[in-house]
Amino acid sequence: MVTEVEEKSEAWNAGVRKGMFISHVGGKRVSTPAEFQAAAKSVGDRNPKAEIENKFTVTTAYYAAAVRPGDFDLLQFLRTWVFLNKQKGILADIYQKYTQVALVDLPAM
Repeated sequence: MVTEVEEKSEAWNAGVRKGMFISHVGGKRVSTPAEFQAAAKSVGDRNPKAEIENKFTVTTAYYAAAVRPGDFDLLQFLRTWVFLNKQKGILADIYQKYTQVALVDLPAM
């Protein structure tokens, strides 16, 4: 989703506005931040004379599991699973596979 557009920029003049969703870049469908960045880079690489400048910032969203209040056993299981699999690199692999972005540092407990 577009979070900011500089007024009078090429994007602004092309009609891009805050709140819009970008689903295609250079005629190619994109559905993840990584696909978007790769497609935008590809467009720039194919058009070097256009001097396309990447001004896109892709943010990372944290994903979470909800646990019913009082379900201590499940909460402890999830905390342990996240801790152990973060140490082994498994959590980063899963995150990368399903979001196409690298796992950021998790908040400390």
